[in-house]
Amino acid sequence: MDRDAVVARYRHLRQIVVAHNSAVLGRLPRQAILDEARFLGLSAGKRIVADSDDALGLLFDLAIHSPRHARSRAFERYRNSARLPADSDEARVLDALCAARFSVCRIERRHDVAGLVASDLLRNTELWLMDVSMEATAPDGFAIAAHLIAIEGFSMTTGMAVPVNRDILDDALSDLPARRAGTPEALADDPLFAGLICRAALACGAMDEIAFA
Repeated sequence: MDRDAVVARYRHLRQIVVAHNSAVLGRLPRQAILDEARFLGLSAGKRIVADSDDALGLLFDLAIHSPRHARSRAFERYRNSARLPADSDEARVLDALCAARFSVCRIERRHDVAGLVASDLLRNTELWLMDVSMEATAPDGFAIAAHLIAIEGFSMTTGMAVPVNRDILDDALSDLPARRAGTPEALADDPLFAGLICRAALACGAMDEIAFA
């Protein structure tokens, strides 16, 4: 496909991601969201306190994709109750969301068609990252952490992406219990590590650098 076709397809799939995210978020108990807010430092008593829409979006993304205490992920429970035609885009996106993985990526260059070529630093793989906002604004060498889904040959974020640097990674690793330390691949799949990365990024003000919208 040419650029216009890829971008149109990406935007269509992005709309479905947003719809599924909203549906799952509406099913989460308030206490589960509040627990994540406390972990991220975004609460005051029983209230969620976020100084930006980006911080709030990050909280919601973490709550539905990397809950630290849930026995099953929210999207898996949602899929079990959803009634979607198996061959529909909605079903394909939902399957991809159930398989979403947390990644720390470095932007290597612009993709020849659209989007970006990025390196997954924890899994030592290269991927085609479709995000037209990041393509327009993020420089080569910029590093982000985000939950990603793979669909139709490219990857895309489930919601918010946070800038990361060596200090943020070091802070997250220093707060990780020794018993949870492991290979880079194991860290990438540990919901606690995802939460620690997000918490460190919020604490140092890295979210102020977000200007992708």
